[in-house]
Amino acid sequence: GYAGLSASTKELQRRTLRHQIRHGGNPVLRWNLDSLTVTQDPMGNIRPVKVDRLKSNRRIDGAVALIMALDCLTRSEGPELDGEFFARGVL
Repeated sequence: GYAGLSASTKELQRRTLRHQIRHGGNPVLRWNLDSLTVTQDPMGNIRPVKVDRLKSNRRIDGAVALIMALDCLTRSEGPELDGEFFARGVL
């Protein structure tokens, strides 16, 4: 839903705009990210959705998995997101 994915989706947007997400040219993740857009609720929360939900050839599963992984990372007690861990980008 909106509340559960909003913070991580916004984090993915920030990291993407800063060129801190590197996927090594992975064609599947590129296709998933190209198929993704976001929708916003009245509270300002966002969540990922397909660009055109009616086209069956669109998939966003890999992008959603990346968002969920970012959520796990931000909730863990591991390295800070703005620290050395992200200095080289997400690999």
